[in-house]
Amino acid sequence: MAVKKQTRVWNGMTVDSFTDTDTGKITLKTPPREVSGGVAISLAESGPDGKWTVTNELYFRRQYNNELKKQGKQPLSKEEFNTAFYADGANKFNNDRAAALNNVDNYSSESEYEQKTAAHAESGVPLVENAETGEKNNSKGENAGYTLEELKEKGESVLESLDIPKEKDVNHTTTNYRYPLGAIPDLGYDFVQFIAHEYDPKGPQGLLRDSGFGARRETVTLPIMPNIEDTSSTNWGEDTMNFLQEAAGNLALSTLSRVKKGNNIGKIMQGAFADLQQVGSGLLKDPTLKDAIVGYFAGQASGTNVLARGQGVVINPNLELLFKGPALRTFSFNFKLRPRDDGEAEVCKNIIRSFKKNMNPRRSSGNIFLHTPSVFKIEYFFNGKPHPSMNRIKMCALTSFRVNYTPDGAYMTYGDGQVTGYDISLSFSEVFPVYADDQDSAAALTGVGF
Repeated sequence: MAVKKQTRVWNGMTVDSFTDTDTGKITLKTPPREVSGGVAISLAESGPDGKWTVTNELYFRRQYNNELKKQGKQPLSKEEFNTAFYADGANKFNNDRAAALNNVDNYSSESEYEQKTAAHAESGVPLVENAETGEKNNSKGENAGYTLEELKEKGESVLESLDIPKEKDVNHTTTNYRYPLGAIPDLGYDFVQFIAHEYDPKGPQGLLRDSGFGARRETVTLPIMPNIEDTSSTNWGEDTMNFLQEAAGNLALSTLSRVKKGNNIGKIMQGAFADLQQVGSGLLKDPTLKDAIVGYFAGQASGTNVLARGQGVVINPNLELLFKGPALRTFSFNFKLRPRDDGEAEVCKNIIRSFKKNMNPRRSSGNIFLHTPSVFKIEYFFNGKPHPSMNRIKMCALTSFRVNYTPDGAYMTYGDGQVTGYDISLSFSEVFPVYADDQDSAAALTGVGF
């Protein structure tokens, strides 16, 4: 019989634990003291099934409360003490027992270590690891070697045992915040509308490359302000291909064109190397090309332009501007909010809060993931209908939002503390690029296109 002694300070109280590596039982005792005649008094114990029993509740609680008083804390009642022990102390002492049982040095041999830990795991000792299989019991003494289906069933209880906080609630609504207040379009101005939506990563087609609009959230309606514009761009870039690169490219195309199902790849590659050697030999036979090739590779090796310095020439790079890909458009908006009464002041604050909330990510349970912020649908309106002369905008992300609380160059408030006005600046970026066929879509035909 081997007993491993460990000492832990639990909330200020010193407790000795004794773990029997043969049976898996653990016993908690007080350190020997003069008041008890130098005898260690038993406090609690747990068998191999992991269930705890407080054997001397009155003495255990009295000593525990003495330590609490030293810390200036209130003593616990019987029910409060039992709750503290089983919810906190038992878990810590289970960790101590598992540390003793999982340590091969606490056994006479490695074979005994494997045999005993297998028995302890079978008995249900919490957190013990079966040295034969490598499987480890969980905090409840259950074998953690679940199948995938079992893991799905136990997932909720596992998360609860980890004490992961629930997902943060975000109070999104479908409210339409309008500034200035009044009946639109009877106020006599055209307006732009920003409609926030939940981000749908797979979109209506269910494809990874096709995200879209999810559930509708807040809407902000504001008058169209000056300096509205859009800039379309496409990525073009310089590209070069000298005669050596052209020869290598043609050879690569020739090789790939011969690769078909069932072909012997090894033979094709051997033929490609033979072709490369033949091309190289043919180029080197030309005296002019030979000097150029030697000078080119000498320059590559030395990092200097040998051809230009030695012969006053350079290899023609065949420079050309080539299409690289589409580009995403960005849009900037600036609005002046000057509330005229308490109602408009509240609307202005709600508008600012709404933009901030929708541009920020939402935390998942336990702060493990961050959900994508809201995306926006932006539309211009004329007499309450889509504007016939303005551009269309695809799904956008709000990338920047700035608020100036002193827009007139001085800090000013009304008697209730409401500032006299706000200047807000918004920067959006389209999530998808615009393609030529988009300009022929039904939405684009009613205006000037995207």
